[in-house]
Parts: sequence; structure tokens; C-alpha cells
Amino acid sequence: LKNGGGVEHMRVVNVVPGELLRMQGGLGPLQTLGVAGSMTITLKPDAGNTAVTLVYAVGGFNPGGFRELSLAVAAMLTEQLERLRSVVERGRPK
Repeated sequence: LKNGGGVEHMRVVNVVPGELLRMQGGLGPLQTLGVAGSMTITLKPDAGNTAVTLVYAVGGFNPGGFRELSLAVAAMLTEQLERLRSVVERGRPK
């Protein structure tokens, strides 16, 4: 970051190895708003594979509402999961 700065994206609050990862915080533009967020990633065996579920619950205040912002955040998280899938299946992101 500029001038040696730093950033905390999220804080890990719960880990169950091989099953669950829970983090709290605001990603990207959510950091500038009066919001609280909790992201839970769960892993479950599924016919010889692993099913990954991501839920990011955010609540709070945004003067412009959350409709457009929530669509952008959902698209970014979907892209990140697709990149993870590609790394797991192909050894590299798309």
C-alpha cells in the first residue's frame, strides 16, 4: 500500500479444520460504511469431491442502499470461488 500503509480485510473468528472458516469484517467498499459482516465458508464431502458453501451476511447503513453494492460484492465473491475451483481442478486460476 501507499507509504507503507496496511489494511485488514477480515478477521478470522472461528476455524474447524476441514469443515468451517468464519471471518468478520467488511470487504472493499464495505469498509467505508457503517456495516458489520460475517462470512462463513463450509466444506462438506460430496460424492468423492468437496462442496464449498460461502455465505456473506452484511447488515448496517449505506446512504445509497445496498442493492447495487450487494450485486457487485456477490459477483466478486463468485469470481473468487471460481478461481479457487480452477486452482483446485487445474492447478492454476483461470
